[in-house]
Amino acid sequence: QTANLRSKCHLGGDWCAVHAGAPEIRPGECRTVTTIDRIQAVLSRWPLVLIGLLAGLGLGFGATKMMAPSHTANAKVFVVVGGSQNAADMNSASLYAASQMSSYETAASSPIVLAPVIQQLKLNMTPTELGKDVTATASKDSFVLDIVVSDPDAQRAADIANAIAAQMGTAIKDLTPVDKSGVKPLSSKTITPAVADTSGAASSMIRNMAGLSILGMLAGVVLALLLEARAQTSGAHLRRSPRDEADVDGGAK
Repeated sequence: QTANLRSKCHLGGDWCAVHAGAPEIRPGECRTVTTIDRIQAVLSRWPLVLIGLLAGLGLGFGATKMMAPSHTANAKVFVVVGGSQNAADMNSASLYAASQMSSYETAASSPIVLAPVIQQLKLNMTPTELGKDVTATASKDSFVLDIVVSDPDAQRAADIANAIAAQMGTAIKDLTPVDKSGVKPLSSKTITPAVADTSGAASSMIRNMAGLSILGMLAGVVLALLLEARAQTSGAHLRRSPRDEADVDGGAK
């Protein structure tokens, strides 16, 4: 009966008087563990919570440092229609430019653009490797090409994006046929240069450290409650009096 009572009370979140030795409760009776009890248990073992907090902060800082951060830089290029002043020729050039915008998306991440950029910036990579970090998107119903570069270094990402934007002017001229007057009617101009943005790394660091520190604190709280429950059960068993033993044995009979 004692064993059954112990199991029932413990699993139900209660403390048994026969085990806890509570003077205000008769042997064999149970009382529910209150929120105050749990808070006191955690406060009495506050070093565990502090250790969990510090461990989470350390893991968040270390994990963020070990992970290669990815910064993005964005440059916008405007495809300019020029050449002959004849209205019909201008309209024809505009239609041609509109039809080629998807091709310029592909050209922005191709060797015709990236090889000169790699040489200019002295990058230790191939055009194929760099092309994996470059995305170009043509804005719908406009002549604007949006170039996005990802790189672990924020400044280098901006430098590459700006170099690609500048090189697109040469590539567009090379890819454009001459008009009736012998002039290539298309060119490009960078309308929004890329700038280095380091805010992403700082926010990632804060987010990782905050998340892991909360998990560490929760782990410390859980461990404190488990240790308190174990201490209560073990200590109460050792403190059980002969009178309690007699009462429990009498009840069993």
